[in-house]
Amino acid sequence: MDEESNFLTIAEYFITIKQDIKKTSLKNFINEAIEGFSIENNIIKKNNPHTIPANTDSPLLFYELIKIKHFHKRTKNTFFIMKLNFAHEDIENFEELVTQPLYDDIKKFQYLFLLKIREIQYFENIQITFNQLSSYICHKAYPIIYQIENLMRSLIYKTMTIFANKNWIDSEIPDDVKKSFMNSMKKQKNIFGTNFSDLSKILFDITGKDNLYQLSNLVYQLQECKKDDIEKIKKITPKTNWQKYFAKLKLENDIEAIKNHIYKNSRNIKTDQDVIRSVFDDLYEFRNRIAHNDIEIDEEFYDELKQKAKYATQWIENAIKYIEEKSIQMSINNIQLNKNEEELIICINKLILEVKHLYNLDDQEDKALDSFLFSQFYYKEDEDENYKCDEKCIRDIKHYMYLKKQILKEEKNIDNDDKNLHIDHIRHIIENLSNCPKISEDKNKTDEIENYSINPPIVE
Repeated sequence: MDEESNFLTIAEYFITIKQDIKKTSLKNFINEAIEGFSIENNIIKKNNPHTIPANTDSPLLFYELIKIKHFHKRTKNTFFIMKLNFAHEDIENFEELVTQPLYDDIKKFQYLFLLKIREIQYFENIQITFNQLSSYICHKAYPIIYQIENLMRSLIYKTMTIFANKNWIDSEIPDDVKKSFMNSMKKQKNIFGTNFSDLSKILFDITGKDNLYQLSNLVYQLQECKKDDIEKIKKITPKTNWQKYFAKLKLENDIEAIKNHIYKNSRNIKTDQDVIRSVFDDLYEFRNRIAHNDIEIDEEFYDELKQKAKYATQWIENAIKYIEEKSIQMSINNIQLNKNEEELIICINKLILEVKHLYNLDDQEDKALDSFLFSQFYYKEDEDENYKCDEKCIRDIKHYMYLKKQILKEEKNIDNDDKNLHIDHIRHIIENLSNCPKISEDKNKTDEIENYSINPPIVE
């Protein structure tokens, strides 16, 4: 966009004609075509860009036609560039100006123009070389891909760390993916350096191929197959990480929802692994089209992305909650706690998960949440008092985080009356989380306490 102009190019077409025709001939043809399009808002104008008024306060669409002087003598082709421009006095806020009716009109014009131009005599080819509307859709779609890609990393790291062996990066990751784990700065293995394709391979590529030699020897030595032999074969047969770890996450309802709403008519998608693999393959394809600025991306693409991302996100978030609760339960099993203490710890963990989700801290440890909650005490109300902060909500959450630490360290005993009282109070807090303070916009103050954490006093 020219800094001094009030318009920008939203599409560009490269047109090839087989004969050396005049610019006026093509321009007259385009003008006649536009008049027959009957665009509802009548926004198509045949103005010269230099005649566009400076105070255009309503959307104005017009085209420029440029003839490239080069004439190919051997093929006798003539080349034109047609630019579709959008004019408005507030052109810098283009994305806000593109309402749905206006977007529909522009898409209709592009569709009809691409059909009509092929009717011109000696037409050879037309290629879209730029599409601002696709860029606009990519800009809206990218945050969806960004969120789900990071959720996938979090799910894989937590699941493998909790359920696999401590050297899972070496033993459970496909060889071609391990290279992506090398962080170029720290030179250490880091799952957060992987891309979307790598994450899918970690889930669905077969690992443990080193066992094939051991497996072939076992089968070769078998004279008769007994039950114990079958179990041995199953144990050393190479599997995917999905089969070994992720299928245990007990989220059949979420997977069924994906299958029913997205792949209802797909005959090849039968197992849970088929469902999850298909949705992630589709999201990977969406990601590539966005990353490479596919000029044919449209609202239909965006709607399909949102639908698939919605169900995939629901599955991932519930899976993360499950493994975090499972992790707490595993830690409880290693400590001598009574039944009341176990039930209370599980209830406190649910509160912590809800608070993390409220403040977008799903991937953070409890220590980071503790520091974050402390930072909220620095919050000051706006002068217009749009909302008030319930500090008691924050204090209660911090108290239960501290109580959890005391129980796990066996510094606090909980009887049945204590448990019931605390659980009722925690349920009340969860129901009223909307009254908790909003995230402070004072970043400097938040940075100031980022690494500082305190424990609230014990509430007797």
